[in-house]
Amino acid sequence: MLNQQWYNKQEILNIYPISISTYKRRLKNIPPTKTKIVNTERGAPLRLIHESILDEIFRERRKLSKKEKETKIIRYVNNHYWNYKGNIVPVNGTIKNIKEIMNFFFDLIQKHQKNKGHLTLFYSIEKNPNDKYYHAHYLIDCRGDMILKKKILDTLELLCDNNTPYETRIYLRKYDLFYEKRGAIYATKQENYGYELLEG
Repeated sequence: MLNQQWYNKQEILNIYPISISTYKRRLKNIPPTKTKIVNTERGAPLRLIHESILDEIFRERRKLSKKEKETKIIRYVNNHYWNYKGNIVPVNGTIKNIKEIMNFFFDLIQKHQKNKGHLTLFYSIEKNPNDKYYHAHYLIDCRGDMILKKKILDTLELLCDNNTPYETRIYLRKYDLFYEKRGAIYATKQENYGYELLEG
């Protein structure tokens, strides 16, 4: 990054799961005050775009193709429009049983939607800090056919141990689209033991 406020094309492509052609198409939507051309040491002009407009222009809500899932899934998750974020901490959770819980959870919450194809769930598995077991962080997008928070919590309580006054086993909150991108970045951090993007 050349400085803290302006991004060039390669930096933008490293952040957002878009192609060069998509990048070029969207340049026409950028207000003139949010872009500038600077000369480089090589003499070639370089276009810079202000950080305040990046999400509006390059963040998008769509499904990844099968090929993109192999290379762009983390960039996609970090920049997607999510509705909820949370985590589950099953008692004695293993990688295998957390995968089973999250896939079954996805199947169950789809039933709360009137229309299929409007649900996206991302989860990643992480080791517990104080024992040999695991927990999962998850993100939910159901904007096309909204699911009530209570329905999600009720479903999780069928699959995971309930919260107690001493332990939080199920955590769920609304996702702030513009200020909590760090929530998605946390869910996709390097120290995980597997992740999966489920789309209905």
